[in-house]
Amino acid sequence: MVQISDIHYDHLPIRIQDAFLDRVIEKVNALKPDIIVITGDFVQREPEPIHQLIDKHLNRLKAKYGIYNILGNHDYKTSHGAELITKAFEKTDMTLLHNQVAYPMGKGKGRIQLVGLGDYSRKRVNFLVDQVKESLEEPNRPRIVLSHNPDSAKDLVEFEIDLQLSGHTHGGQVCFPNGRPILPILDKLMTRILPKRELVRISYPRKVVKNWEWARGHHILEQETRPERPFNLYVNRGLATHPPLRLFCDPEITLILLSPK
Repeated sequence: MVQISDIHYDHLPIRIQDAFLDRVIEKVNALKPDIIVITGDFVQREPEPIHQLIDKHLNRLKAKYGIYNILGNHDYKTSHGAELITKAFEKTDMTLLHNQVAYPMGKGKGRIQLVGLGDYSRKRVNFLVDQVKESLEEPNRPRIVLSHNPDSAKDLVEFEIDLQLSGHTHGGQVCFPNGRPILPILDKLMTRILPKRELVRISYPRKVVKNWEWARGHHILEQETRPERPFNLYVNRGLATHPPLRLFCDPEITLILLSPK
């Protein structure tokens, strides 16, 4: 399985270049994945560039059992964004999961269940776990959940989930040489220095994600009631770069090898 995330394609692709995306598509296909998942933020704000993104790039992806996608918070930035992106994917061979469940290899015993959820930042409207709760509670089923914001793991850890795949954080994007994100430190500094009336005007780090310890990579969440079935969370660093730069935090293509226990 291969995961990519956070493309942020735009009319003026200052966050990601077509030439770079061409290399990404080539590298992903060279891995010959069984399944490809894209964990949200296809566009930056306006959804119309999704057509160019699909036609020039995503339609070239190849996976044995299919390509499965979810929306990210940027895909909901306009009132018509989610609907337009959903309709665009309906014209492709890719599957967009919006609080839905898929079985890429069929429903037979031991076959993977793939659950795709909506945007957690507006969870009362978009992140509708109740619509898939019955599937999440199905016993003895290998289960992978796609959820753009890693903070959602707090809500999902109660279920029997083997792996949650997220993005959203860009890995912190600007990090110290050891990979530790600078943004949460900046958050604490601004909280101490700036008055509250100024903080509410700033889209500062805490509004991006709360659990910065999950900014990138693999994490195992504690499950006291089910120690034999750990909840694995993997957070992809994403592909796009918000201006001005990435520092000690390269874009990421994640190759995930799944094996029976």
